[in-house]
Amino acid sequence: MGVEETVLFLSIKPRFAASILDGTKTVELRRVSPAVQEGYLVLLYASSPQRELVGTCKVVDLEVGSIDAIWDRHGDRSGVTQAEYGEYFDGAKRAVAIILKEPLRLPEPRSLRDLRDALAGFRPPHSFRYLDRATVDDLGLVG
Repeated sequence: MGVEETVLFLSIKPRFAASILDGTKTVELRRVSPAVQEGYLVLLYASSPQRELVGTCKVVDLEVGSIDAIWDRHGDRSGVTQAEYGEYFDGAKRAVAIILKEPLRLPEPRSLRDLRDALAGFRPPHSFRYLDRATVDDLGLVG
């Protein structure tokens, strides 16, 4: 599916979701690279204890590189300390940086219960999953 048809649903710790939405975190770090490119819509789901869909943003770019190279290029915009970064990537062979733009807080967060009512059997992913844009639009998950 292309940029217009696919939505990336990111599960993210509440502190990082808040930082993305306030514009202080513009790079999301991952150990596994999602198949996204510039323009992809991202749904931000704040994981436990919050468990709510809280906002959206868009992908600017995705970079995969060595642990050191990604820290050098993006560490200051990642929302983590170098110690946290090192702990997260301990044992990994590479790091993934998803560069984000246009954060938008939802006027009313959508609870996990609301998401399950809208999508029968919905389970938030541990890291990320893809949703069909038509499904997202039909269900009114974002404006």
